[in-house]
Amino acid sequence: MLVTGGLVALVYGFAQAADGGGWTAPATLLLLAAAVVLLAVFVVVEHRSAHPLLPLRVILDRSRAGVFLANLLIGAGMFGMNLFMTYFLQVNLRYTPLQAGCAFLPFSAGIIATTTLGAPLVTRRGPMTLMAAGTTLATVGLIWLTRLDTASGYAGEVLPTQILVSVGVGLFFLAGPNMALSGVDPHDAGVASAALSTSQQIGAALGPALLNTLYVSAVTGYLTSRGESPGQAPQAMQLEAYLHGYRIAFIVAAALLAAALIALLALVKSPRSTASDAALPLPSH
Repeated sequence: MLVTGGLVALVYGFAQAADGGGWTAPATLLLLAAAVVLLAVFVVVEHRSAHPLLPLRVILDRSRAGVFLANLLIGAGMFGMNLFMTYFLQVNLRYTPLQAGCAFLPFSAGIIATTTLGAPLVTRRGPMTLMAAGTTLATVGLIWLTRLDTASGYAGEVLPTQILVSVGVGLFFLAGPNMALSGVDPHDAGVASAALSTSQQIGAALGPALLNTLYVSAVTGYLTSRGESPGQAPQAMQLEAYLHGYRIAFIVAAALLAAALIALLALVKSPRSTASDAALPLPSH
């Protein structure tokens, strides 16, 4: 209840800021403060409990904590990217929902192909090398998306980005479990695996909420600076404002992935890989 309530309050705090209240609105501040308190109490309860839901020893291991943090940040950036890429396809390129869904197939195919065909690389190159290389590729892909303008199309910008990001996160998903679960006590293996998957899902919830708030602020600021009101500006200017918002969101998403790379380099120890590691389960994505 504590951790769920804390995360719900955090997501709703981001959403409240986007809905017009702003970051300093009382409702936003109350929700964010409640999130901090609930999550802090959860940590205290887990520390004192004889049978904790999440033993703190699982996440206090330096390398494991680095992978969990990177997994959360990558989940936030990746799902945020998918949200605004959907906006771009349907609003700016005027794709139907079905066409937009089909346009995402290369992204899913890239992740599946990378995690399936890249397994031998874990033992050859080591998990840390793959995680760092994959995160770098995904970051470059998101930076590429900041070039979107009125002349941008699917083949020139969206598809190459999907390939880069899908291969990048696929490499991370392939190697991450090896590092996160290596050396864990057998009776903690289930908790560690669940924490790895959960960290990505937390990022998937927080990332779009945060980026959507920044997007709304960017679009509103763009139109206001030109003397227009949201919803009343000419269509061409509205589309320009949307593009500006997308670029801001993609910049922040790229920054999240760059932060994930920094977390890996700063926290994760020397690569460890064994033959048995290659068989470890992958987190859901």
